[in-house]
Amino acid sequence: MTKCRECGKEVSTGANKCPHCGCSYPAVSQKAHGVIWLIAIVIAVIVFAWVFSNTRSCTREVDTALRDVDRSIQEVEQAIDDWEQEYGSP
Repeated sequence: MTKCRECGKEVSTGANKCPHCGCSYPAVSQKAHGVIWLIAIVIAVIVFAWVFSNTRSCTREVDTALRDVDRSIQEVEQAIDDWEQEYGSP
């Protein structure tokens, strides 16, 4: 048993709510509660950074592929122009 961090009355250390005041996780101290939130925020930032970095990597790969396609289109257009100059329009 321990004291509720809100009302100070006795509660079980495994209680999810204080039966007296309804406080969530009454056995967890304010400091521990803050540390849990801090850890959750740090994990969220790390996940966000990982997703963002993977998105940027994919974007670079798509940009490279689009440049390659554009280059190929230009080569085909040049080949058509060369053919038309040599043999005339079809």
